Amino acid sequence: MQLRREDFYHQKNSNHRQKNISKCRKHNCKKPGLEATKNDNNVITMSNGYKTAPGNTNNNNNYNNPCAQLNLNNNNVMQNVFNCIGQLLNTVNNFIQGLFNNSNITGQFGKDNIQNQPASNPFGGSLNTSSSQNNTPYGMNFNGHTSIQTTNIYNNNMLNNQTQEKKITGNDAANISNLQGQFDKNYNHAEALKKAGSGVSYDMYRQRYNIEGLISIYKATGDKKYINNALELSEAYQKAGKDMDGDGYLDWKSPTAGQKFNHSHHEWRAAAGISDVIGAIKTDPALAEFNNRADNLANFVDKHVWDKAHNVKGRNGKIQDTDNTHFIGRMGSVAVNMYKATGDPKYREYIETKGQQLKDSLKLGSDGTYNINMTTKGGEFADVSHAGDTINFIVEAAKAGIVFDQTDLQRLAKTVKTKMWNGKGFSDMINGSSSSKYSGVGQHQEGWVKLAEFDPDLQSIYLNFVKSQKGAIATNLSANLARILAYN
Repeated sequence: MQLRREDFYHQKNSNHRQKNISKCRKHNCKKPGLEATKNDNNVITMSNGYKTAPGNTNNNNNYNNPCAQLNLNNNNVMQNVFNCIGQLLNTVNNFIQGLFNNSNITGQFGKDNIQNQPASNPFGGSLNTSSSQNNTPYGMNFNGHTSIQTTNIYNNNMLNNQTQEKKITGNDAANISNLQGQFDKNYNHAEALKKAGSGVSYDMYRQRYNIEGLISIYKATGDKKYINNALELSEAYQKAGKDMDGDGYLDWKSPTAGQKFNHSHHEWRAAAGISDVIGAIKTDPALAEFNNRADNLANFVDKHVWDKAHNVKGRNGKIQDTDNTHFIGRMGSVAVNMYKATGDPKYREYIETKGQQLKDSLKLGSDGTYNINMTTKGGEFADVSHAGDTINFIVEAAKAGIVFDQTDLQRLAKTVKTKMWNGKGFSDMINGSSSSKYSGVGQHQEGWVKLAEFDPDLQSIYLNFVKSQKGAIATNLSANLARILAYN
């Protein structure tokens, strides 16, 4: 099982990809002789056999030259020069790291990940993917702090400059097209936008996986309308917030909270969706046109979610004090995405401390499967639905090489296949049992479906399962499966 990082970096010719996915749908990729191909830049080309696709969105010959776009007429010429030198040193460093990790060119995620092996840079920049306030992965930052407009902590990976071609079989291309069709059929943007802007935190809580679905279907097809839709949902929620108690933080109504607002974990889950789109935009050069909107949302999340969660004791207390596993997971997803976008070490600190607290609480069975409790202190087992937020965080942290690793994902994948899946559907509880309290929640495989990225058997299970699903479950699962197939 190989871990990959398509979420953290990729260059795409989005129009080219969308055109050919549509072409696949029109011509039926199952027909003999018609194939879809793609390279590591995620450009899909329909052809009879392999065909090299453009390597970048500018369609020029400078893709492998990080200094090709150096602007010597810019007023900040010295910054540009040093940034260029820093990028060249990154490339050399990655090549050297590759020599030492030639058994697995991506490097091992987890404790041996290259991102945890610092290298010196005489020009002041960071040659590895760990970040601090005074380092950026791209060379020098003359302002002495991490810039949200320029920082992408995951772009320094050895696979960045590889253009190895991969083939998508006609069947996979057809599946992607069908999954996109299922997503479009089940997703209602007008209704989702109404909920996101209602001013009720639970309504946006329910949109978290719609946003993730929009991002995933974009990654599968290259159609930027899905990213714009995800931004619109996030911005509607931001706009609906009001400071209801004069503490300087925005609030959203909650009929079930004692104050009728400050329903903490609803706001944390809502923010997990918003952070998904921030992370997606800030790590994808093809989405540069959305950077300003992502920056605005990042500032919003940093103050009105992150700071608020640490300083305001709402219905569910302060986030640093919680031992609830899915609360840790919800804010953990925020931390991973905000760390991707900004490089701010406070987010990594949360991933490391709360992630380790969560990992230490996972119960390993004699059969090599995991069980998860509702809290890190033990107590009742977690139901499948709530634990989906926990799994989402674990997967993204593992892909970032922080705390969790390949072994954790293998054990969780085995848990789904041997404990939760019964051949027709999924159990209510992670240990395979049913529950009167959480009856029917097993169908909520949002979060869990991400494990299919690392296990072909799970891909088959979910591809069959999603055919019978409708509504929000169908949108999230179909989009995630399309993304996974597009990158396999």
